[in-house]
Amino acid sequence: MSNHVEWEVLQQYVKEQLPEEQQQNIEGHLSDCDVCFHQYMNVIDEWSIPFSVSDSFTDETMEKLAIVQPNQMKNKGNASSRDVRRKTLAHYFLAAGLTVLLMFSGVFDMLFSLDDQIEADDPPISEKILEANFLNTGNGKEEKGNE
Repeated sequence: MSNHVEWEVLQQYVKEQLPEEQQQNIEGHLSDCDVCFHQYMNVIDEWSIPFSVSDSFTDETMEKLAIVQPNQMKNKGNASSRDVRRKTLAHYFLAAGLTVLLMFSGVFDMLFSLDDQIEADDPPISEKILEANFLNTGNGKEEKGNE
């Protein structure tokens, strides 16, 4: 397609009303032609979805939810910003208190010293496995060569 794609054809392309071969041709053309791609984007912007919900859909849904689950809807509505702040502060102080308690009990020091011991004492397990497999395969080749 050396010419630009017409507006009506692009509308049919968006609605997938064209034959498969023509759809593919237009798709290839849109990847090469900036003018047609810009027109295609305009068609998409103007395209309306055939099915839409009514303006009162959200309100009706919330009313039905309030009937089906009245306790949950009331609890969410009653939470004030003061209650939220209190809970946040309580969680913060609880976390800070546990951190201080663990720090003074030596749990963190024990974890760091354990990490240092692991690094200092043994080579990584992966190296041990590789060495064991390498030695096993090397011995097998030597035995075959000696026989």
